[in-house]
Amino acid sequence: MDLIFDDDHHDVTIKWSRPVELTAKGVPEHENELLYLITAHGDGAEKMVYVGQAYSQPVAVRIAQPDHIKKQREWAQRFPGHRFKVRRGLVSLKQGKISVKKINSIEAVLIYCFDSEHCMNGKARFRAAISGHYEISNTGFKSGLPRRLGYGFYEHR
Repeated sequence: MDLIFDDDHHDVTIKWSRPVELTAKGVPEHENELLYLITAHGDGAEKMVYVGQAYSQPVAVRIAQPDHIKKQREWAQRFPGHRFKVRRGLVSLKQGKISVKKINSIEAVLIYCFDSEHCMNGKARFRAAISGHYEISNTGFKSGLPRRLGYGFYEHR
């Protein structure tokens, strides 16, 4: 893919961690793990249910907050008998600095790209305010996310 307009372009790499059980105790912390992916495991399949960002706190702190605990109860009701796991996304930019605006935009692109029957990010999906053009490479244990995706004006040659 070649970008048609070069302004406000962000080349992003996300290295997804190995999945761990969705408990605050089971989630190690790393400074640039600013995104996370929740999956449900059961019935011999893995379902991606949630993408979130933890810009201002570690992922372990974010998933232990009351609003997130409420979401986890909803997931347990929707997917009875499933275990839930979390992957943390280590974010790096080829150029520029990481900012809350960029992380919010990257989160929105990821949510939009895995819009499925299992997606539990309804509010964020329908009010995304993505600023700029993004080329995102997903590496590591990326679950069902595509290896590479783009948001903006690209042409395929």
